[in-house]
Amino acid sequence: MNPTLAIILSLLSLSHADLLFPFSMSDDVISYQAILEAPHSNDSFCQVIQLNYCQYQFGQTFGLDDSVSYKNGTMVYNAVNALLNSNVTEFRNICKARSNLHACLGPTYYSCLNLHNRVSDATFQNAFDYVRTFRGLEWLCGGGYKDVIREFDCIKTGTFSGVYQSCINTFNQTAAPDSSFCGSVQTAGNCLHDAYAEVCGLDNGGHFACENFRFNFDNACHQMRCQLN
Repeated sequence: MNPTLAIILSLLSLSHADLLFPFSMSDDVISYQAILEAPHSNDSFCQVIQLNYCQYQFGQTFGLDDSVSYKNGTMVYNAVNALLNSNVTEFRNICKARSNLHACLGPTYYSCLNLHNRVSDATFQNAFDYVRTFRGLEWLCGGGYKDVIREFDCIKTGTFSGVYQSCINTFNQTAAPDSSFCGSVQTAGNCLHDAYAEVCGLDNGGHFACENFRFNFDNACHQMRCQLN
């Protein structure tokens, strides 16, 4: 692993300021989300050889060890989050790398990053962390890009707050592998919206936070919506 990346990862372990929202789910809940994301037959194709190659190219842009594949999703998530949190330049670099991976996978991008497909050949947590890394980047490097650039230092410290942790704790306690799952996701999104409504003085701080969470579940909970402030 690149020595600079190793240093950044060690510093991340001492803090909890994250652009990709940190939270965890149990294997049974991840499995249920994967079931909800089961693709139609014509949307299920993903060539693993190509995914490995594209992931390798993605990792090379910031010094990820050659042995790290899409099956090591937690390592990818931690490395990406560490770099995202370091400075605006690294944030831009990660966004560019994500665009390159999207182009590399081409029309199979969304099927390769479908949770239902990824749990078939990786542990539940690794599969979830890999998928949520790129879904989070879709928002941060897309609709949320200007806000991150403008208020980088403030936005990334939002997860320090007690209100953030309260929203996530409630989600962890209520998220279950049954029909109530998407309701719990929506409730957490609403909670984060209210918690971030005035963060950093952003006009749409609440919308930014809600979307940052919602993108993780977009393929499973199609009815979830984030209101503008």
